[in-house]
Amino acid sequence: MTTPNLALPLIASSQAQKHVTHNEALRALDALVQLSVRTRSLGAPPATPQEGARYIVAPAASGAWAGAEGAIAAFQDGSWSVFAPAAGWRAWVEDEAGTIVWDGTQWREVTANPNPANRVGVNTLADAVNKLAVKSDAVLFSHDDVTPGSGDIRQVLNKQAPERTAALVFQTGYGGRAEIGTAGGDDLAVKVSPDGGTWHEALRADRHSGAVSIPVGLSDIGGFPTAGIRNLCINGDMSIWQRGATGLDTRSGYKADQWRVFDVGADSSGTIERSDEVPAGQGLLYSMAVDLTALGSADWGIRQYLEPLVFKRFEGKQVTLSLWVKGPVGAQAKFDVKDQGQFVSFTGGWQRIVNTQTIPAGPSSWFGLLRQPDMVGRYLVTGVQVELGKVATPFEFKHPALDLALCRRYYRVYATSRDPADLAGGMRVTPVQSGSGPYAYSAEI
Repeated sequence: MTTPNLALPLIASSQAQKHVTHNEALRALDALVQLSVRTRSLGAPPATPQEGARYIVAPAASGAWAGAEGAIAAFQDGSWSVFAPAAGWRAWVEDEAGTIVWDGTQWREVTANPNPANRVGVNTLADAVNKLAVKSDAVLFSHDDVTPGSGDIRQVLNKQAPERTAALVFQTGYGGRAEIGTAGGDDLAVKVSPDGGTWHEALRADRHSGAVSIPVGLSDIGGFPTAGIRNLCINGDMSIWQRGATGLDTRSGYKADQWRVFDVGADSSGTIERSDEVPAGQGLLYSMAVDLTALGSADWGIRQYLEPLVFKRFEGKQVTLSLWVKGPVGAQAKFDVKDQGQFVSFTGGWQRIVNTQTIPAGPSSWFGLLRQPDMVGRYLVTGVQVELGKVATPFEFKHPALDLALCRRYYRVYATSRDPADLAGGMRVTPVQSGSGPYAYSAEI
C-alpha cells in the first residue's frame, strides 16, 4: 500500500524489516519534498553524479533513464530512483534559475513577475540560446496605441562590437538561405546561401558614404547586362564569328574574333568553327569547336590578349578565369593566365573550369585555352570569363553590338616577332577590324 499523493510505501502490521519500508519512504521524501533539480536538459545520466542530485529527464532519454522523459531522477545510495510527477508539482531548476510546474503533460515555467523573464516559449520550448522562441504561422508587432505611444515602431538589434554580427537570417528547414545585417563589420550586407554553409555576398552598403556595391554583379535582363562590365574577355560566348570554318594556320591566325591560334606546328591539322553545341541551362548560344585530326610537336593553343590599358590596371592583382569546356574522355589540356594555370582532364561532357591567378608584371598579358592537348578529337569552348578577384561569377552576357564594337576596335600591330613584348605601335588609332574580310555579320547583330 502507498499514500495517495506521493505514493510513499506504508508499513503493514506485523511486517518484518519495517525499517526497509520506512527508509524507502524517507528516500522518496528526500527526493520530492522542496524539489530542486540540477537541470532539465539531460537525456542521459551524468557520468559522475553526486549523491542526492536530482534531474528532470529530457526527451529522447537513454541509459538508466530510458523511457522516463519528464520524470524526476534522483541519485540515491549509488543508484537511480525515478519518480513520475503529478499535476501541480513544482520544481526549481538550478541552471535556469526559474520555477517550473508539471501540468499533467509537460513542464511549464512559472514566474511570479515576468519582468524580467529568464526564458519565454510560445507554443514551443525556449532554451539557453534561443531564450525567446515562438512557433506560430504569423507574428505581429504593432505600435503602442494603449499607453499611448508615439505611433512609431522600431525593432533594434544591438551587437557588442563591430566584428560581431547583428542580422536577420532566413532559413529553410533550419538551414540558412539569406542574411541581412552587419556581419563582421558595420557595413550593411545582404548574403545568400544555397545550403546554409556556403554564403555569397550579393549587396553591400558602405556605412560612411552610403555607396552600394554589388560584389558578383547584376543578373542580366533579357539576355543583356544591366550594369557594368566585369568580364575582361571579349567575345567570350563566341557570338562574333566573321570568318567561318578555318584550318589551323601555322603560328598565327584569328579564328573567332579576338581568338588567335598560336604556335601550331606544320604537322598539326584540324579545323575551327563555330558550333551551336553548348552546356544546358547557361543561356549560351555558341561555342568554339576545335576538331584536331593530328597533333604536332609544338606548344600550341588558343589565346586572347588583354588590352594594355586594361592589363595595367590589374597588374599584380588576382584574376579568375572561368569557362565551359568539353573534350574527349581522358584527354588533357592546359588553361592559363599568362602561362600560369592548370592542366584539366576531360570527362567527355561539359565541365566548368575555374582558375585564379595573379597577373604578373610585364608589357602585356593574355589567357590561353586548350594549350598542349594530348589527344586528337573534338574540343568545345564557350562562356569564357576573366574577372578581378578570386570568385568565378556567372557568365556576363554583353550586348552583341558592344562585343562587335570591341572586336572592331581591338587590333594589335606586330613588328617582326610574334612576341607580345615586340609591339610596333600597340593599338591602332583608327578602329580597324581584326582580320581581312569579307565579313559575314550575323542577322542578330
